[in-house]
Amino acid sequence: MITQEFENRIKSKRLTQVEQVVAEYILHNFHTVGFMTTTDIANELNISDASVFRTARSLGYNGFEELKTEIKNLVSKQLQAANSLREYSQLAPIERFQSNWDSLFENDAIEKLTNNAIASIYDVIDRNSKNNINSCLDILLNSRNKYVCGFRSTAFVANFLAFELLFLLNNVILNTHADGKAIERLADITSEDCVILLVYPRYSNINYIVKQIALDVGAKIILVIDKISHELVKDVDFVFACNPRSISYYNTIIPMVFICEIIISELSKVIPDAFRKRSEFICKYMDAVGLY
Repeated sequence: MITQEFENRIKSKRLTQVEQVVAEYILHNFHTVGFMTTTDIANELNISDASVFRTARSLGYNGFEELKTEIKNLVSKQLQAANSLREYSQLAPIERFQSNWDSLFENDAIEKLTNNAIASIYDVIDRNSKNNINSCLDILLNSRNKYVCGFRSTAFVANFLAFELLFLLNNVILNTHADGKAIERLADITSEDCVILLVYPRYSNINYIVKQIALDVGAKIILVIDKISHELVKDVDFVFACNPRSISYYNTIIPMVFICEIIISELSKVIPDAFRKRSEFICKYMDAVGLY
């Protein structure tokens, strides 16, 4: 189990009573401690920051940051690799299921699912520079129409992103029909607009068509995809990378949703007045008819 190595470390050290409490808290909250500070843990346990730092030292680390780094590394080991000669992105759902068959029926399958989810979030953080996010925000803020496009397995992620962007921006257009309607939706796109394209394996042809339409008119393209080496990345303006691997037959949406939350959260910070105005207007009439 992922926590066994850390638990063995605790057992091998002589800890004070307070340090034991801190160590057990870390052990029981292993998948969230990597996101916490010494102050966060201290507040949870009603102790001092120094006690948390001393616990890390007593466990053999140079400090709390080194402890967090090891936790992240342990969690990252849980990412599932495709047990196939072909790339994961080329596997059909039934092939993914067969590839992960043994893991699914092990006693710790739920823990593996949890570890995979947490690791996929760490992967997003590691692969996407926070400084570059500003480029994405600039595209959204300076575009007239914002076309949010997601098809098949990414359609409901597109729904979520478009729904939240409507509280922040005007002219947000959802495009999720993987047929002729996808093209019709883009009939009025111009160079003043942008396309947010959410793509997962096995890369439906409609994604290529949407990208080409945007390129033909000179619209900006923000692409969310599993690997930056994919041919769809060529000529786009901004790329977010995320790992869709799961322990079952489907692509996990967790990292893609996390990227959407990053976009929404960062955007709300730079246009708080616009958010307040639009949300007050929307909520006023939604409340009147009981739509929550």
